[in-house]
Amino acid sequence: MNDRRKILLGLGTTSALAAWHKPIVNAVLVPAHAQTSPCPEIIVGNAQSSGLSGADATTACGVTFDIFSGDPATPLEITSIGTNPLGTGVSVTNDGLGTATDASGPRVTWIGPIAGAAPGDCVTTSAIVPVDDVTFTIVATCATSSDPVMLVVTLTQILAAA
Repeated sequence: MNDRRKILLGLGTTSALAAWHKPIVNAVLVPAHAQTSPCPEIIVGNAQSSGLSGADATTACGVTFDIFSGDPATPLEITSIGTNPLGTGVSVTNDGLGTATDASGPRVTWIGPIAGAAPGDCVTTSAIVPVDDVTFTIVATCATSSDPVMLVVTLTQILAAA
């Protein structure tokens, strides 16, 4: 290899190193739903689907699910159940806020249109595909901490886990 070629290769490497800078990380932010808390995690379970009667029976379904505490020894106080803006023909209700244990808690009901609806699609949760997915934000506290714990979960995730 001639001297001129060695010099050019050396300059290319030097300029490439000069252009690259090690990234600087000042902080790492953990999403609120992933932060550690002395409170147990919020669990969603008992998802059940049901067909509707009347004109909407072939295009819409109903789904209910319960909110639980992830620890049998520590109940949660559910302080908020929120959703993203709801699509056309979608409704979400709950039977109130309050105490969630590992065996009982507030019940949430979703009613809405489903994609590719066919008779019988509401029989099993795995067949339900909401036209407009809903994101639920559930916030709770517990007696062992004043720091709230939060769960952000979509209806599609709830249905997939059922």
